[in-house]
Amino acid sequence: MVISIMHAPGTAYYLDAPQSYYLEGHKSAGYWIGFGQTAEALGLRTGDPVKAEAFERVFRGHHPETDEALIRPYEGRREAEDATHAAPKSVSILRGLGSPEIVAEIDAAQAAAVQASLDQVFNRHAVSRRGKQGQGAPDPASLIVAVFPHADARPTDEAIGDPHLHSHAVIMNLSRAATVHGARSTAECSTIFSGKPAASTA
Repeated sequence: MVISIMHAPGTAYYLDAPQSYYLEGHKSAGYWIGFGQTAEALGLRTGDPVKAEAFERVFRGHHPETDEALIRPYEGRREAEDATHAAPKSVSILRGLGSPEIVAEIDAAQAAAVQASLDQVFNRHAVSRRGKQGQGAPDPASLIVAVFPHADARPTDEAIGDPHLHSHAVIMNLSRAATVHGARSTAECSTIFSGKPAASTA
């Protein structure tokens, strides 16, 4: 599996894709994965479908239900990072040609690989920062991730996408530091980036 990391371009990139871009049988664009206190405190359980309104609110650093601002916005804040997990091309082709049973097995394996990768990132590298513009001392973080799985490359106006099994793991820049402070803080993405080589082995 190959992992590429970029600044998440915005909620529309994930929510407004053509319906054909979603995995077959998925009524929702994605699902949540939570690590630590943050997701639990906000009522986002691992495996729950991603609803557009909640995703847009959490992306902005707001509560998914009440729209309450959970952090103070500041210039240059990065709302989220996208860690895209791509299966080998051979796996994507096999999925495109396979029976429903093979497709189900490959999709389950892809989901398990994404989970294992994010487990490594969280357990080894995730920290958060409190204080002005997230410049305070680092604390162990809890994270919220929205995962958007796709079977093909993103289609264009000229052509449909080629087989390309991949999952966008959108790591929200919102954390509740796992300390007695319980303060909401920003995820420290430089340490998440440092986990890429290990995570790529999942």
